[in-house]
Amino acid sequence: MFDAVLQLHDHHRVEAEVLVEPGTRPDSALSAVIDAVVEVGAYAPGQVNAEARLYEDLGFDSVMIMQLKNRIEQQLPRGADITVPQLLPALKSVGTLAAFVRELTSTGATP
Repeated sequence: MFDAVLQLHDHHRVEAEVLVEPGTRPDSALSAVIDAVVEVGAYAPGQVNAEARLYEDLGFDSVMIMQLKNRIEQQLPRGADITVPQLLPALKSVGTLAAFVRELTSTGATP
């Protein structure tokens, strides 16, 4: 499993850098989801990783979930097809949401 390291830039924008094993490609879906979670939740760097549970660990509520959905759709061109009923099962953790986004963008279709 990959570890995510968050870095604060310009005191306003937080970007995620995903560390990967040598010879593998960075996980852009995980980076995009971590970026969105950090921005919507206003979390400090280091509080968000793939294992973080959106509700239990990060305290997301329904308003924050809608903001997260909108932010992900802005970051990923094919994310515009995400519906709330499709998104709900993927909200167990940051990692499961990243897997959903990865599947959605790799197939080019709505799951």
